[in-house]
Amino acid sequence: AGLFVLGRHRDWAAGALPWLSQQLALPPKEASPLLGEALGLLGATPAIRDLIGQELARTSRPDTQTRLLEVMAGLSPKALPDSWKTPLARLLENGAAANVAPVLDILGKLPAADRAAFAPALTQLAGADRTSPGLRLQALATLPTAALDEPSFSFILASLEQPATRTAAAALLSNRQYEATQL
Repeated sequence: AGLFVLGRHRDWAAGALPWLSQQLALPPKEASPLLGEALGLLGATPAIRDLIGQELARTSRPDTQTRLLEVMAGLSPKALPDSWKTPLARLLENGAAANVAPVLDILGKLPAADRAAFAPALTQLAGADRTSPGLRLQALATLPTAALDEPSFSFILASLEQPATRTAAAALLSNRQYEATQL
């Protein structure tokens, strides 16, 4: 009942900050089962979005990072909150593979202008042989530019031959611009 009332009075979100902060500091198995719902209801408020970004920047626990990334993805902001930029960039560059995919999902929902700051990390991820082909394709799809360099184009073409990556590669090719030599 309390969440219902809070959901109707988002201007009260600041009053929930201490409880939310306390719950986010706990391991996910010990946190209240209502935490995810509370973050989802109140996540549209700047104070809660800042708290989510601050907690993602603070924590090194993969399970907490996963929980916060799931909340961020569910909020689908039209513009990336400033407090999210640094922790998302850090996870994109150094995060576990399990947390890179949600970061790519979050970035992929944003306008190209908001993804521009992440282009170097996305390019590096897309070109890393140690990265799974699926994540490499997702990184290429998230890049804010429509043009493809030759190594990326060759990788996508090779991905068309693999059943596991064929659909993602075809979708990526359909949304890009090509050099004359690539046609």
